[in-house]
Amino acid sequence: TASTEALQSAHNVHVTDLKRMYETSLQAAQHEVTVQTEAQERIRAEADENGRKLEILGSTARELQNALREVEEKLRQKHADTKTVEAANKERELALNTALDTAASQYEQEKAALSHSHADE
Repeated sequence: TASTEALQSAHNVHVTDLKRMYETSLQAAQHEVTVQTEAQERIRAEADENGRKLEILGSTARELQNALREVEEKLRQKHADTKTVEAANKERELALNTALDTAASQYEQEKAALSHSHADE
């Protein structure tokens, strides 16, 4: 009958609408999954890159620490060498002053001796 056909037609339209809504929802969900997956892959790639950068920074920091230790050791050695040179210079200065004092004393003694011998003549 006409009412059954009308009911059947309305049912078919309703089913078609439901299918269209389902397909639209499914496409939206699939798109969202794709977007989320791509975002996760980007995040994972960034995390990997950041991990590599951290490894490089850590390695560089260790190299800088080692270089700093070497410089500090060289400075300590130079300081020690400077102290050694200063001590040696002071010893030389003392020896030179002693030699000068001795030479001056001998000079004065010889001068006095010459003065006496000239006085005797």
